[in-house]
Amino acid sequence: MNGLLPPCLCAIAFLQQPSGEATPADPHAFVEVVAARATYYVQEPVRVVLRIGFDAGFLRQNGIPLFHQRLDVPLQLHAPWLQDLPGTRILAAAASAPAGQQTRLSLAVNDNRAVALQVEDRTVDGRQFTVLELDQRLLPTRAGELVIPAPWLSYAYASRFDNDLLAGRVPADRHDATVRGAPLTLRIEPLPAAGQPAAFTGAIGRFSVTAEASPRELAVGESLALALRISGDGNLEFCDPPRLPALAGWHQNGMIEQHSATGRTCTFDLVLLSSTVQEVPAIPFAYFDPTPPAGYRTVQTQPIALLVRPLPPGAARPRAASGGGNARPGENDIFGLRPVATLPRPAGATGLWPVLLVLGSSPRGCSHSASHRGSARGRATGAIPRACGHARRSARSRPAPAARTLSWRRRSPGSWPRACAARPRR
Repeated sequence: MNGLLPPCLCAIAFLQQPSGEATPADPHAFVEVVAARATYYVQEPVRVVLRIGFDAGFLRQNGIPLFHQRLDVPLQLHAPWLQDLPGTRILAAAASAPAGQQTRLSLAVNDNRAVALQVEDRTVDGRQFTVLELDQRLLPTRAGELVIPAPWLSYAYASRFDNDLLAGRVPADRHDATVRGAPLTLRIEPLPAAGQPAAFTGAIGRFSVTAEASPRELAVGESLALALRISGDGNLEFCDPPRLPALAGWHQNGMIEQHSATGRTCTFDLVLLSSTVQEVPAIPFAYFDPTPPAGYRTVQTQPIALLVRPLPPGAARPRAASGGGNARPGENDIFGLRPVATLPRPAGATGLWPVLLVLGSSPRGCSHSASHRGSARGRATGAIPRACGHARRSARSRPAPAARTLSWRRRSPGSWPRACAARPRR
């Protein structure tokens, strides 16, 4: 985004004194906030650029550092909306080119130190300005008008300096200046309902899709991993995963997905049901392209040829699971799985569960045995409170896995474990 953008999208600021009176003559800096378009769509990432220009020679000769920490440029940029802007979600900055190919300079942004990319210089009214850019990505969450507040710069300068034996170069006539930009107003539109493909799952941007299948030689009843790799520029990390169409001769067990800096990969587990299948057909992927003329687009993968071995003589043909051969998320199959780390299992953690299973058959065992201690029946049932105490001590010294503990509490709030813990020791 080097160079000037249309005037409607950028506003060059002018120098102001603290009193608020503009001094357009002989400016030394400017700040502007720009975007590539005036109209965006809900859930479409918006790249906003904060552009800062300054007279490098003037600041080098007359600039006064604002902070004790050393900065390459003695400027402070004020843009509070970089952390929070109503109606949007603040996203991480886009990946940049390797640092060796760029020049970056440090300055103060809000209350922090930041580095900005140096781009091509700009000449304004015969004066050359060094230009820096800061990128920020926003994700609009609602339709309507989105106003990005005006940024402003602050810096200090002097026309005369005195030499101090201890402090060195000391300004004799310090001046504090403020450079104010203009707000940027964007229009956020909802996605059109007309013409929306059935395969659309919320992807906005420009994308391509490829597919890989493994293995390519299999027999009826065996499974195949179909990996869809979607790459491009857009909101891939926020849209729903793609849905496979109904594939004749296949049953879908589930799907796992992975995100990376270059795109998104969804791997479907498919089971072959018929020996007549010769290939994995082309898989469509639908998205909304916001670039003019904006509209829905559909791209497809290439078909993948397969070598299918028939069933052995006398072997039963596999049947599809309930649901017509395809998974319905949350109904007849697992879906949207992500690899997670396995919880560690303490040594000997299973020793407590046989006791719990026996006691669980008599939720009232702990309290019921109190009235029968003197009888044979009471002596027999007296083992239950002792087992409760043993279970309590075992649980304290050797905690059960978190997943089992939570599941147990959900199934039996207020049941015998609480009664055992509340019973006084003998």
